[in-house]
Amino acid sequence: MTRQSETDEDTFLLRETAGTEEDRQPDEPPDERDDDTLSNNWQTCWNIINSQQGSSLLGAPFAISVGGFWALIPLFLVGIISNYTSKILVESLYTVRTDDTGRKVRERSRQSYMEIADACFKHMGYFVRFAVFVSSFTIAILYLQTIAASLYDILHLVIPSVSPACLLAPVVLCSLPFVCLSSLTRLATLSFWALVSLVILTCSIGYYSLLRYNEWNVKYLLPLNISNIMYGTSIIVFNFSAQFFIIDVFNSMRHPTSFRRVLDISTVSTVLLFLVIAVSACVAFGPGLSEFVNLSLPHGTLRYIVNVMFALKSVLSFPFAIFLSESYFPRFSHARLATWENSDWAPCSRRAFFAICAYVCAICLPSYANLLYFIGGAVMVFTEIIFPALFHLKLTSDISFVYIFVDVIIILYGCCIGVTTIVFSLRNIIVGSS
Repeated sequence: MTRQSETDEDTFLLRETAGTEEDRQPDEPPDERDDDTLSNNWQTCWNIINSQQGSSLLGAPFAISVGGFWALIPLFLVGIISNYTSKILVESLYTVRTDDTGRKVRERSRQSYMEIADACFKHMGYFVRFAVFVSSFTIAILYLQTIAASLYDILHLVIPSVSPACLLAPVVLCSLPFVCLSSLTRLATLSFWALVSLVILTCSIGYYSLLRYNEWNVKYLLPLNISNIMYGTSIIVFNFSAQFFIIDVFNSMRHPTSFRRVLDISTVSTVLLFLVIAVSACVAFGPGLSEFVNLSLPHGTLRYIVNVMFALKSVLSFPFAIFLSESYFPRFSHARLATWENSDWAPCSRRAFFAICAYVCAICLPSYANLLYFIGGAVMVFTEIIFPALFHLKLTSDISFVYIFVDVIIILYGCCIGVTTIVFSLRNIIVGSS
C-alpha cells in the first residue's frame, strides 16, 4: 500500500488542564495538511460510507427479513459501536508522555492497525493483517456475485444461453484500470458515484414499496427468534466494515481535525440508508424476500433500473475492496521478491491478480448468505468490535471507569455475536451442502 505523505501533527502539546475530563484530552492535529494528494472532508465521507455499507444492498433487507423488526435493534447498536470503535482505533495511534518541562505531549507513535496490534500483543499484527485481508477480499467476491446476478437477470431472457461467468469476465477486465488506482483520494470519485447509485436504488425500492402500501406484510417480522436475530446481526456486522481501513482514511485526510464529524455524518447516513432500503423491501416483498433484493421485484422497467444501479454500485465499489486487499496482503521477505515489491508497478500487478482471483472465487462459491454469515461472525466481528475495544483498554494509560465499562461491554457483545454466528453459520453450511 502506498503510504500517504508524512504529516506534521505527530507531536503536539496537551492543553493546560483545569481539572475537568475534557481539559485532559489531547489537542487535535493541525487543522490542515498542505498536500493536494490528500482527501478533503467530502472525499473522506464518500470513502467511509462506501466502506461502511459494504454489500448492504444484499445484506440489510435480508438481515431484517430473517431477524424481523427485532433486528433493527442490533442495526442501530452496531452502528453506534462501529462509530465508537473507529474513533478509539484512531486514538490508539497516539501515546501520551510528559516532557522535560512537565507538560503532557501526545505523539504519533503508530501508523497502522497492525502496529497497534503489535503494540498490545507480540505478533498480533500478523493476525490482524490476515483478518483484514480475508474480510476485504470476501467483500470483493460478493461484489462480483452481485454484478453477475444483476447482469444475468437483465440479459438471460434475451440471451438464454448466457452464463453469469461469461457476463462477469468482461466486467472484471474493464475494471482493471480502476483497480490500479493508487490512493484513497483517487478512489473517492468512484465512491461518490457508488453512493449516487445506492441512493437511486434505495429511492427506487422505496417508491415501489409505497405503491404497494395496501399489501404490506409486517406480521412475519414480529415474532422473536434469537437465532434468527443473531443471523441478521452477523450480516449487519459484515456491512459496517469500516474499522479495518479507518486508519488509512485518517492518514489520507487533509483536515484531520474533522475526522470525528465526518465519521458521525457517514455513520448516520449509512444507518439511514440501511433502514430505508431494509424496511421498504421487507414490508413490500414479505417473507419471500430474495437474498438479492432486485430479484424480488416484478419484471419490468423498475426491475431493470434497480438491476443496473445494483451492478453499477458494485462495479464502482469493487476496486475499493481490491485496494484494501492488496494493501493488507502479507509482504515477502525474500530478497528478489522484496526488490519486485518495491517497484512502481508491483502494487498494480498485485491488484490485477487479486481481481482475477476474486473472479474465480465468485463463480465457484455458490452460497452468498452462508458465506456472509460465517465471515461476519468468524472474522469481521474481531476486527470491527473486539480488537478496537481490547487495544484501547491495553494502550490507554489514563482511562476512566466509564470507558473501561463501555469497552468491556463491547468486547463481551462481540464475543457473543462471534460464537453464536459461527455455530449457526457452520450449521447452515452443513445443511446447505447436504
